[in-house]
Amino acid sequence: MSDPESPKVSERLADAFAYATRLHDGQVRKGTDIPYLSHLMAVAALVQENGGDEEQVIAALLHDGPEDQGGEPILNEIQLRFGDRVAAIVAECSDTFEERKPPWLDRKRRYLEDLETASEATLLVSAADKVHNLGCITRDFRTVGDRERHAHAVISVEGSTRLRVGHRSLRCMSARICATSNGWVK
Repeated sequence: MSDPESPKVSERLADAFAYATRLHDGQVRKGTDIPYLSHLMAVAALVQENGGDEEQVIAALLHDGPEDQGGEPILNEIQLRFGDRVAAIVAECSDTFEERKPPWLDRKRRYLEDLETASEATLLVSAADKVHNLGCITRDFRTVGDRERHAHAVISVEGSTRLRVGHRSLRCMSARICATSNGWVK
């Protein structure tokens, strides 16, 4: 029997999970056969476990939708379904809405510049995303040895966590992951 005082998953959060599942259906993590939804669930869990509110958790589930699944029309749909704040966080977590993405390094530099003025709500979601990405890429490096991809991840995470992110546990996680990989990236 459940405790009547225990936290419940709202219909809105359940709807966001279902929506993310549909958006990313058939998508897998780069170089794996792991469903992409696993990344979104991990980022949402990190956000929730580090004090994020429901809208931040929803944004974490949806943060890659516009970037990977249709650009601004998807962002507009997110805004209509989940509200202005969720859409704003998702927009600030996106490095492009273009179907043909600009070069990786250019996108990441612009993204890091944009994080300088991003909301605190966005910074938590972004940090959780980068921490999870770095952990996955570090595991990939250990098994596959993709030095370039790993170097990109370290640059991205170190850059974003050097900003004004005030979420100590996420900074500590990324520091541990970076420390274990220091000798791998020259």
